[in-house]
Amino acid sequence: MLQQVIYPFRGAELGGSHVATFTLARAIKDQHGAECVVLCPEGTVIAKEAEKAGLRVAASGETPTGRNNLATDIAWRNRRKAVLERETRGRNSVVHCNDINTLRSWGLAARMAGLGVAYHHHALNRMWWPPHLVSLAYPDAVIAVSDATRQAVQRWRGDAIKELNTFELDPGYCRKTAREALRQANAWPQDAVIVGWIGNFWERKRPQFFLNVAAELKRLDPRYRFVMFGRDGDYSAAEMRQLAAKYGVAAETALPGFRQPVEANVACLDLLLAPAPREPFGRALVEAI
Repeated sequence: MLQQVIYPFRGAELGGSHVATFTLARAIKDQHGAECVVLCPEGTVIAKEAEKAGLRVAASGETPTGRNNLATDIAWRNRRKAVLERETRGRNSVVHCNDINTLRSWGLAARMAGLGVAYHHHALNRMWWPPHLVSLAYPDAVIAVSDATRQAVQRWRGDAIKELNTFELDPGYCRKTAREALRQANAWPQDAVIVGWIGNFWERKRPQFFLNVAAELKRLDPRYRFVMFGRDGDYSAAEMRQLAAKYGVAAETALPGFRQPVEANVACLDLLLAPAPREPFGRALVEAI
């Protein structure tokens, strides 16, 4: 019987795949009684959000990073193995990796520790990259969150299956109250039409296009106001503010950061604009619907 699931994370910032993983962990904990542990660098937003979700957080002993280094992954394999052995203490445990870079780092250590490994494929990665391909040998099971992500990985792992991300949405949020709170916080007029963005600032999500559209909407009707819920990606929040000024919508655009719960973000909008032509799984769109 499965007693424990370890969820390692390497970075500091939070995104949709982290939220989905925490939701899955709570479901496993509640429905199957397994302990779910988030293993990550100390003091990160990931650690804080995991604690809010009721999950135990363990320190990985590493500094946050979003990049992989093959030499480091090999050099640190025994250190990571020792961390996993410390947390599992001989229990029947599985290491659950929710991105390919984490699989590269912690999948090898998990194998060395004799633990089961599950890989949850959330992104549209460069699956031709040799270190990525090598890491696909580590998992006992590969789970994709959509047709697009399964197609990206099934050439290398024909046993990959597709499972929908778990959702927990509170339908009780009052749109009028949420909208009024955002309007007052930004001193927007009573008749403002609020257009929103939900997602971190990655190039593939086209945040610059969002601001281009914002400029066109403002030209058509001065009542339009814009809010972008997200954190740094390929663009920083400071760069997004500069772009908003370039397009002439700086005074009409708010950047409150990445906020939880998502229901509160969606509830305050009159229109959600999602410009990404390709998404691994358009979670925000489903949540809005």
